[in-house]
Amino acid sequence: MINRPKTIENFENLCFRCLQKQNNINKYFIQGRGYGSSFDEFNTYLQLCNECKKEVKEEWFTEEPNIIDEYCEDYKFEEDIRKFINTLPLESKELFWSRCTSGSNSQYRFITPQDWIDNQLDILPEWKYYSRYKPYRLKVARERFELCNEPVNIVYNDDSKGCWCSFHAHGEYGQKADANTGDKCYLCDQFHKRYENIKEMTDKEFKKYEQIRKAKILLEKEPELDEI
Repeated sequence: MINRPKTIENFENLCFRCLQKQNNINKYFIQGRGYGSSFDEFNTYLQLCNECKKEVKEEWFTEEPNIIDEYCEDYKFEEDIRKFINTLPLESKELFWSRCTSGSNSQYRFITPQDWIDNQLDILPEWKYYSRYKPYRLKVARERFELCNEPVNIVYNDDSKGCWCSFHAHGEYGQKADANTGDKCYLCDQFHKRYENIKEMTDKEFKKYEQIRKAKILLEKEPELDEI
């Protein structure tokens, strides 16, 4: 039988690690991070008591990024943050990843706290997911498609037009979502708001561009591959 944690109703002055209320609570904020960060457009915070805070370092949350290619932010301690969060009780993970969040990449704040936990335990009923959350996923995915910097306008040999990104989301020419856009953009970790004019290319040019784009992202995630 699955141990099903209940959500925390009042987490003021609560330590996310030991789940004890304390007079002295330390807050660690993640906010304002941009493209390249695993917390791109995702703000949240962590609460720890004086004893549990010994397991983290202040610099994990206050570091300045190394800027790559003029716009890509590289943070060397984000993996340490994620490893620590993975040690927290599930009800605390819900706070960190859901109710304490803000920003355009905060996709979970629409889901109820208990449903978030049940979904992580893979016990959320399918009827609830598809009736309550699937429509929201589609809405958010389409909004993200129209805001993202990745999509490219494509002109085909027969002069028909479309718009595709390198990660298989697509819509109408001019970066407009349509019935075929689906929910691929919903949890895509390459979403970042458009900061340059949309590119336009032929179908053949896009296939080459897509390969280069995916290779570049792979090297950003696994830089040791560049040494092979």
